[in-house]
Amino acid sequence: MTDTIPALLTQRAVANGSSVVLRKKDRGLWKAVAWSDLDSRRRAVAAALRTVGFRQGDIAGILSETTPDAVYVHLGILSAAGVRLAPHPDAEADQVRTTPRDSGCRVLFVAHENTPANAPTG
Repeated sequence: MTDTIPALLTQRAVANGSSVVLRKKDRGLWKAVAWSDLDSRRRAVAAALRTVGFRQGDIAGILSETTPDAVYVHLGILSAAGVRLAPHPDAEADQVRTTPRDSGCRVLFVAHENTPANAPTG
């Protein structure tokens, strides 16, 4: 048994498939997310990263508030053996803009909703 986060997530998903792991608010209503959904979404992120040539040790950033989608991305980066970079969304614009560039970030995920005005461009 390998005690990595991705391996532990897979074990939990197998053991607890339809059990609720987290809840998210959608149009004012709380909706459950099952272990199996969490596992399949983080695997999809990892697969997408690999498709664009992302390799072990590569850096992927995420600029987002804490949301279920951000959790899937964070776990997907780990599952692709990557390094996660997460500048705080409320950081100064210059820091948010330069940190991904200066770190060698290969991929940057930016939330589509409520994206801060200081999100990096270009």
